[in-house]
Amino acid sequence: MWLLIIITLQLTSPIHVLNADMVEKFTTEKKCLNKAKFIVDQAYAIGKPVPPQINLGCVPLNRRDV
Repeated sequence: MWLLIIITLQLTSPIHVLNADMVEKFTTEKKCLNKAKFIVDQAYAIGKPVPPQINLGCVPLNRRDV
């Protein structure tokens, strides 16, 4: 399982995490990455690109090494 996480940073020295939210869960990394890309692309398309202090990423949950 993969979690799409959005993290808001305070971009000062030192950098601090202001907020972290789990947006959605996915069965594969590819689906998670596609959703993250979709969010970034949609924001850009409406003229509101994701600001640099916002980070999106996919994190594995219950990872099993085979």
